Amino acid sequence: MDVHTIIFEMGITCFILFLSGLLASKMRLSLIPLYILAGLVLARVVRPNMVLEFMAEIGVILLLFVIGLEFSFGSFIKNKERFLAGGFLDLVFNLPLGFLAGQALGLDIITSLFLAGIVYISSSAIIGKSIVDLDRAAFPETEYLLGILVFEDIFMALYLAALSGIVTLGKPDVLH
Repeated sequence: MDVHTIIFEMGITCFILFLSGLLASKMRLSLIPLYILAGLVLARVVRPNMVLEFMAEIGVILLLFVIGLEFSFGSFIKNKERFLAGGFLDLVFNLPLGFLAGQALGLDIITSLFLAGIVYISSSAIIGKSIVDLDRAAFPETEYLLGILVFEDIFMALYLAALSGIVTLGKPDVLH
């Protein structure tokens, strides 16, 4: 793929995202559903490339950074029992649900484990972005939600590290 094509596709992507943001603002909607729809439409026009993948990674990093800015470590330590209880409840219900969905779809165990992680963490970006968009960071219930998001993010970092190790080092016999 040549540089001109990449620049053209990035321009289309940025323009569509701008229009989605403008439409969401005018309609007083969350950006997230419109960005997802824009991605579905753009997938037919724009091919994945290094620049787009890099921008996507930066977007996720910035979203996690904003969650960190809105949440204090001291609050996490002070309310750790409450956050851990909510985080474990979230984990117990959502992680197995994703795994079972993968198995029901006929996926292998490793792919089902990745799907389990996706199902488990899927709400983090939506909740984090909604909190920022709706200026809800100062509300008391937001602290609890952010605590669970921090729990999810820490768990997923460890979970993905373990799964990545299994995939790159070779699957244990039990996972075949």
